[in-house]
Amino acid sequence: MKRTLIKSLEGTNGHIYGVSKGRRVRIASCDMNIEVWEDAGKIPILNASGKSKKYRIALILPYNINGELSPDELAHKRIEIEADIVRLDGGYERMFFEEFTTVELDTAGEWVFETDDIEIIKKLLAI
Repeated sequence: MKRTLIKSLEGTNGHIYGVSKGRRVRIASCDMNIEVWEDAGKIPILNASGKSKKYRIALILPYNINGELSPDELAHKRIEIEADIVRLDGGYERMFFEEFTTVELDTAGEWVFETDDIEIIKKLLAI
């Protein structure tokens, strides 16, 4: 499978929220990088082959986040992330990321989360 970076954006004024028992509490703030990736490959079909494309978003957060956040805390709470993204006209659009998977939690480097929410992908590609 071939993985191609389609778009890279910078998220500012980002906030990480922990959701537990119906309460949403801000637990950290940071800027982040947002990348849109395309995974393309071939699907074997009887006497032919087809192509498959799947898009994913990677949220890349630096480890030096302002706030109290640890990998243990991420494991015990549902996490939501929001960030302001610069549009082509110079304005900002606030994006919310709620459905994602944890890809990498490196306590010495970056934290990476991914989602394949098609509505968010469409919005990011249009920015």
